[in-house]
Order: sequence, then structure tokens, then C-alpha cells
Amino acid sequence: MSDYLCSDGYEVLAVSYFGLNGQSESLERVPVEIYEEIYSYIKENCQNSDTITVLGFSKGTELALLMSTYYDTIDNLVLFGPLAHVSKPNHLAEVSPWTYDGKELDYLDGKFGARGYSQAVISVLLNKPYDQRISMTAELKNSTNLEEARIKVENSSAKILIFYGGDDRAYDAKLNSDIIKEHAKSEVIIHGYENAGHTFANVIEKYGHNYRLFGGDIDSNIEADLDSKRILLETLELWHK
Repeated sequence: MSDYLCSDGYEVLAVSYFGLNGQSESLERVPVEIYEEIYSYIKENCQNSDTITVLGFSKGTELALLMSTYYDTIDNLVLFGPLAHVSKPNHLAEVSPWTYDGKELDYLDGKFGARGYSQAVISVLLNKPYDQRISMTAELKNSTNLEEARIKVENSSAKILIFYGGDDRAYDAKLNSDIIKEHAKSEVIIHGYENAGHTFANVIEKYGHNYRLFGGDIDSNIEADLDSKRILLETLELWHK
């Protein structure tokens, strides 16, 4: 996506937020304050820093949303397969993926349930795609701290553009999109693609034949990918006049 947007003339930073030198080794306790480093770089190195748009995919939508609630220099958000709550980095972790001011941010405390765990084990043993949506739905349903773990999008002044797949097998991206829109105080535009999966063609390119791991069929994912990129460019043109 970075190359794609750069080819259309935009200044783009592709940001890693864990796994590199000086960063958290894994997706645990990543400081939201990483945006301060990003913003400083933008101010020093980019020709135009008047309007800043942050784009996130999947788990990255949590960080994008969170950063916009703490930093009002973020004007716009683009979210592919969004999450409305902070959730654990993985099924076994008991730690928050994010921190602010040195403190872990609240994350969903629900358990994934026996069905989710058993399906995951069977999928691994049989080398079949795993429908993570079962576990993630159970986590949401079983959580007692939904409001504490919800990302307070109402504290963000950013305009939001959302894309999701109706056959997303990672989690219920439509539900998360609706929760974000319900609480947002700024404009939220949502585009759903009924037969597409999680983040569309980006998953196809990465996982090849195993695309069903994240839902949808190939044709629908490719169609959603192309259409979402068209809408994205049209929206960016309006935002970055």
C-alpha cells in the first residue's frame, strides 16, 4: 500500500512499531507515544505536513485509532478490517499490546472458549484454515470490561474511512465498524464488501492458496481490493487538497 500511494504522488511513511532495534520484540506493551517520533520525522523530512492521514490494517487499526485519541495532529484515519476494542496480542498472552505513559491499556478480558481452542488445534493438526472469528466472537461475548477496553474514538477529531469484508474470518469487522461509527464525533464513512475476507487482496498476496484462512473467495477479495483503493484515492484527494 505504501508503494501504491507513493506512486500516486503522496508522501508516505511505512511504520514498524515492534520487532526492530529499540522497539518491543513482540506485539506487547508497544507505546502509543511512538507517534511522537513519527510526527517529529514528518515535520523535519516531509514537504507537506499540514494534513496527516494514518492508515492501518487489522491489528494496526487499534494503534491508528488509539494514536488519534491522544494526538489531535492526526486529521484522518483509514482502517481496513477495524477493531473497536483493545484485544490481547494472541490467544495465550495475558498482557496489553499497548501502553501509554508507561501504563498498560485495558484489553478485553473474555476467554476464547473451548470451541475456539479445539477448532484451532484441529485446524493445525489437519493443516486446514482456522476460522479465528469463533474465538474472537467468544472473547467479545465473554468480556466483562467492554467499555474499559473500548477505544475511545469519541476523543478523536479525525475523519474516518473504513473498509471491511462481510466474510472476514479473523473477527466480525462489520460489528467493530458499527461500534466505531456509533461513538465517533467526526465523520465516519464505511464501505463493506459482502463476500470479501480480512483486508482483501493483501492477504491473498501474503498467504497464497491459504487465503480462506481470512475469508472470502479470490474474485471477491480482488474486487474489494481494487474498489477500496479507488475510493481511498478519491478520498485522499479530498482530504489532501
